[in-house]
Amino acid sequence: MFAAFRNKVHVHEKSERIEWNGGFPSVLKLWEDVAPTLVLHTKEATKQYGHKPDAIGKSRSHWLNMHQTVELHMLRKKALQG
Repeated sequence: MFAAFRNKVHVHEKSERIEWNGGFPSVLKLWEDVAPTLVLHTKEATKQYGHKPDAIGKSRSHWLNMHQTVELHMLRKKALQG
C-alpha cells in the first residue's frame, strides 16, 4: 500500500532530492484519511482472488486502484480547499 502514496513524492528542483510533498506528517494524515478505504478494497480483492496473497500482490489492477484511490482523495481535498 505504501506505493499508492507515490503522488506525495516529488523531486526538489535545486537539490534534486526526493521528498514528501508537504512533509511526512502530511503523508501520515493522508494515511489516516484513506487507510479504511484501502484496507476495505484490499479485503474485497482478496476474496475475489480466493485468499491467495501471491495473486493479489501481483495484481496490477488492484495496485492501480489503490493509487487512484489515494489520488482521488488528494484531488477532492484540494478542490474543497480551492
